[in-house]
Amino acid sequence: MSKGPGDLGLHLQLRALRPNAASQIQTLLSNIEKTYPKCDAEPILLELLDPYLALGQELRFKNKPTEAIKAYVKGLKGVRYKIVANPPLDEKGKLQFEVTRWGMPDRLVFMTLLRIHDAYLKLAPELCPAVRGYAETAYTIIAGESDTFNTVTELLKGR
Repeated sequence: MSKGPGDLGLHLQLRALRPNAASQIQTLLSNIEKTYPKCDAEPILLELLDPYLALGQELRFKNKPTEAIKAYVKGLKGVRYKIVANPPLDEKGKLQFEVTRWGMPDRLVFMTLLRIHDAYLKLAPELCPAVRGYAETAYTIIAGESDTFNTVTELLKGR
């Protein structure tokens, strides 16, 4: 059975493209993005969130946290989030992670924020509490409660 674009399994399927998975995923994403018409309004590109999550995972597993965060943030931008992520997106040396506009809520948004947290563990651990706070907010929006957040994040560690 084929998994659809909002399914967490797609990133596992894309990882099967090894050994050049990251470059193959980037090529695939570039080709998908070309199919969208150019317009003034920001479209919601939900089907790109899962592949960007897969790309970020692949880059994180290759010990490239900066590139992973860029992929994760690009995926979130596809569902209309505005994020300030420094590092890696700012050369001024100011450490910051902030969601300046919330976009479409989705379980993959929660997963993506957890993966950004994981990447920042190596890159800028001082940003982890802020990212975890955003992940908890996303979880609360999606689940309708926050009591199970810690349990769920423990179950998802290392995935």
